[in-house]
Amino acid sequence: MPVHPSEQQLRAFITGIIAQQDALRIENHLAECDLCARSIDELDLADDPFTELLRHHAASEASIDLMHCDREVPPAAEDATRSLPPTQPASRSLLHLTRYEVGQQLGFGGMGVVYEAFDNTLRRSVALKVISPHRALNSADRERFRREAEAAARLQHVNIVQVFDFGDSDDVLYCAFELIDGGTLADRVNSSGMRPREAAQIVATIAEAVDYAHLRGVVHRDLKPANILLTQNGTPKIADFGLAKRLDEDVSRTVTGTLLGSPCYMAPEQARGDLATVGPPADIYALGAILYEAVTGRPPFQEGDVLATLEQVKHADPVPPSRLCQEVDRDLEAICLKCLEKTPRKRYARARGLATDLRRYLDGMPVAARQARVGEQLVKLAKRHPFATFASGLSVAALLIFVAVITVYNTLLLDSREEVRRRLVDAQRKNFALQLQRAQTIAKTNPVQARGILQDVENCPPKLRDFYWQHLSAYCKRDVERWIIDKEVRAVAIAPQCETLAVGDSGGNVSIYIVGSKQPLHQFCAHTESVNDLAFSDDGLTLATVGDDGAGRVWNASNATLKSVLSTEGTRANGLCFAPETSELATSHSDGTIRIWNLENTMQMRVLHGHKDSAFRVSYSSDGKYLASCSRDGTAKVWETQAWSEFITLSEHQGMVTDVDFHPHRPGLLATASTDGTIRMWDIGAEYPSHSTFEAGGFDATASSIAFDSDGMQLAIGTYNGETHIFDVGSRMLLTVLEQPGSRISSVAFENRSVLVTGSKEGRVQRWETDGSHATLIYEAHSRPLTGLAFSSDGRNLASSAYDGFVRIWDVTAGRPVGEWYEDTWITGVHSKSGGSEFVWEAGGNVYVGRFGQTSTLDPHAIATPPFFATDMAVFNGLLIVADVADVKFVDLLSGKLAWSWSKDTIQHLATSRDGNTFAAIGENGTIWLGSRGHQSLKRLCASNETITSAAISPDGQSVAVGTTQGVLLIYGASTGEIQMTIAAHPGPVQCITYSTDGKTLVSGSEDRLVKLWDPIAGAERGSLATGSGTVMLAFAPDSTALAAGGQNGVITIWKTDLDPDVDTDFGTHVK
Repeated sequence: MPVHPSEQQLRAFITGIIAQQDALRIENHLAECDLCARSIDELDLADDPFTELLRHHAASEASIDLMHCDREVPPAAEDATRSLPPTQPASRSLLHLTRYEVGQQLGFGGMGVVYEAFDNTLRRSVALKVISPHRALNSADRERFRREAEAAARLQHVNIVQVFDFGDSDDVLYCAFELIDGGTLADRVNSSGMRPREAAQIVATIAEAVDYAHLRGVVHRDLKPANILLTQNGTPKIADFGLAKRLDEDVSRTVTGTLLGSPCYMAPEQARGDLATVGPPADIYALGAILYEAVTGRPPFQEGDVLATLEQVKHADPVPPSRLCQEVDRDLEAICLKCLEKTPRKRYARARGLATDLRRYLDGMPVAARQARVGEQLVKLAKRHPFATFASGLSVAALLIFVAVITVYNTLLLDSREEVRRRLVDAQRKNFALQLQRAQTIAKTNPVQARGILQDVENCPPKLRDFYWQHLSAYCKRDVERWIIDKEVRAVAIAPQCETLAVGDSGGNVSIYIVGSKQPLHQFCAHTESVNDLAFSDDGLTLATVGDDGAGRVWNASNATLKSVLSTEGTRANGLCFAPETSELATSHSDGTIRIWNLENTMQMRVLHGHKDSAFRVSYSSDGKYLASCSRDGTAKVWETQAWSEFITLSEHQGMVTDVDFHPHRPGLLATASTDGTIRMWDIGAEYPSHSTFEAGGFDATASSIAFDSDGMQLAIGTYNGETHIFDVGSRMLLTVLEQPGSRISSVAFENRSVLVTGSKEGRVQRWETDGSHATLIYEAHSRPLTGLAFSSDGRNLASSAYDGFVRIWDVTAGRPVGEWYEDTWITGVHSKSGGSEFVWEAGGNVYVGRFGQTSTLDPHAIATPPFFATDMAVFNGLLIVADVADVKFVDLLSGKLAWSWSKDTIQHLATSRDGNTFAAIGENGTIWLGSRGHQSLKRLCASNETITSAAISPDGQSVAVGTTQGVLLIYGASTGEIQMTIAAHPGPVQCITYSTDGKTLVSGSEDRLVKLWDPIAGAERGSLATGSGTVMLAFAPDSTALAAGGQNGVITIWKTDLDPDVDTDFGTHVK
């Protein structure tokens, strides 16, 4: 027989004047003994000084010690007090809660005492929970008390008890909760029991709140009827998050083997003490146990002691509820037992799934937990609508009999014709998508063949040609010329007059070509070993070469005759460069030296020492005042040519510096490349010349060679992964990437600003027409993820906003910002209005309107609107639609006044049609609502079982597309609400979607760094566009000739389709 504590011991326990070990013993007893738990709730503490002080705390500001409360301590309590160690004094300061007037005690739990209190500041009644005195001395218990408040505070839901305040007064923690005065679900079940339908309704409501908590990373872990509070009108609210677990917290904080929770409601994995694996399925199990007790009057497992109960939880099967309560039917029993499965994966995947099944049970519909037979479904349907079922059946039968003979032939014929037409259209669209994918693959290496595929009118019919077809056509406009030599290409050089191309290979050979010809004009053996570098003089008449054989040789470029030899005493020569307008030549060598030669007498003028390892390349500045060199030692050095002294060492690269090149017109601007996969630009005439002014990386391979074009407008970087990147020097913008799969680019040289020559270690020489070949512009636009994108009406400007607080306008053609605005807050969206001449955004609860075309600092005007906290915004027929946390507001953009509002659902996403007739609103639970011009209401279209992350509506308003967390695109008919198409689009959540303004293309973005383009009718993928990070925003230009994507890294990528104006994109022919 268990020994029950006396009333005096219980009173000493609840008021904290008891030894810690005695307190823990009584607490463990209370967890198992309902009799003592009820006794402690019935104790009268009205004359207790501690309680009295809490109630009248405002009367004194002084700290009062329990030793001075004149409390009459029972003998048992006095003994317990004396037994306390010196570090835990029996008397301690009472908390001063000047904000609260404490009333009667409402309850007592393992962590603390709950009082009814009045908040003098906000003038409302609250439930004030104060940590138990013996718990306040334990840091782990204090942390658990804090975490309960923190977990509950993260959740704002109508069926979760809200946290109002949390504090620490004199080392005593307290927390103020919403006061719920209708008792607990346990009281309700114990007093009068519950009918199955009433129990199903309450548990469905609780399950929706639990799903809300799970989506925000909180698992309760102690759901039970005693923790479900009821309001006076019977609304359930979840309380006591003392054992709650955050899904994103470090699992190391959970101690394996520790039992947390109430045994009768623990999931098997929780009962085993493996708390690191306890997640949302444990809460779903507890919901099943609550439902079981509500309909049967007892938990699924309950024995005389805790250990026996835990053994049953882990190993026994529950008694079917229908055996204990005949009112429980098979559907509700199946739902209950599915929650109580021993294996977590066999339970409902989400608490919302449980709630949905319970709602279907309440509506008389088949439930997912038990697959009903067809006959049962028909019977249920007939029971729900008996008269309609009978009338419909009779009418259908009569109609079929009356018209069968007359119409059967015509019906079959029409159906057949429509089906054939639908299949033909579907096949044509899918074939078009397949042709675009073929063209995308081939265009990387054979754009001429890809262009032929795109111009095929039969496979790429003009009526289907869309933005992506135009994008590929623009990409394939470049003419590529290539040829292969027998050896590795080590160096390429273009004569200043751009008429001659020289190529040096690993066999020591030099080939000289007339530009535009694949047949060499001259081909000769220049070195006994590999040619490492070659260069033309300023007048193009002289060609110099260096190689592994240690020699430097000077040639007559017109007839390939040897003019002179530069003796380097056997050391390997790696690079060379002619000095501008002089007869000097610089060479770099494997011993780290730089040597200066006079070509008139082939004498070595000077040897420069400084590099600690092999020197690779050299470059003179355009004015001849500086010479730059780079080395295996990871540095680049700049030398003054007048005194031949070292000017500066550049050492920011993390690998070998492979190439250097001075700007052709700015003597102080130097570019360097490295094996660390980056290139840097340096202004050696700046105040801090040793710091790079620009860095570009992410090449995934060694940057092997760099070259400015003759105008200094572009910089080309060749890499060992087969890519050549071309940057705009002024804007630091990436213009294009030329791909040569399977190649290692060893040398690059501009023929002119629109033609680039590359050489590779695989022996390929390739000419690229870079002008017009690219369709990608990348801006380093923001420092944080984008929140909005909007084009101007003419497509020349793009407005962007981001979490960094900036709103910027970009010149799309020039790739430069032309205006900006800043506020130290998050920006919600930018949306075009007034036909695209203005745009709207929200910051800090204020709405601003800016104009495209403004330069420098934007000067927007604010609109005085009602206060709101926007989750999304949209512009619709002169109204600003604001999805607020409380409702949807429709604000007049001219006056700022509230036109009307709507509050049947919490809206997360908004989308508007281009024709201005329809808009879509997506609710928190996946419900899709539609609104239309001239109507101050929204109609429910349908409800999705998926969690929706983004939405778009077709330009004609006939289709609504949504993206989900599962990476799926769902397209619904706007008139029927039926799913027209399901597309498995991305491996992760779809973060944004949009239709092209002509309605021919549906585009989606995700974390997979791909923007995918889809046929909106057939659902076939037409192609994809790569981005540098996950995509969070998408926008089309009004004429569908440009697509902008905003990234998680703050970068904006724009794909343009600037075709020649004399090209008819419908037929792909030149119009004369």
